[in-house]
Amino acid sequence: MQARVDAEIEAIIDTARFAREARKAFGLPPPPGSLATAESAHGNGARIGEAVASMARAREADRAGDDVACERALADVQRAIRL
Repeated sequence: MQARVDAEIEAIIDTARFAREARKAFGLPPPPGSLATAESAHGNGARIGEAVASMARAREADRAGDDVACERALADVQRAIRL
């Protein structure tokens, strides 16, 4: 599951970086919807934050031997990275 969360983080970072560098390479100004783009990035960050927090809960539950809490936390991770 950690690998899936890491891949999602990388995809978001790579997409944002590519878009920014492509616009800069072609001498284009920031898009008119820069605010919307920033809000979208914030939404992605919040979603990834939820996934990371859920992974921490899953690890803690696993260490405590609480299989039910671990499964719930892992389901939360999956929901966060699918949104």
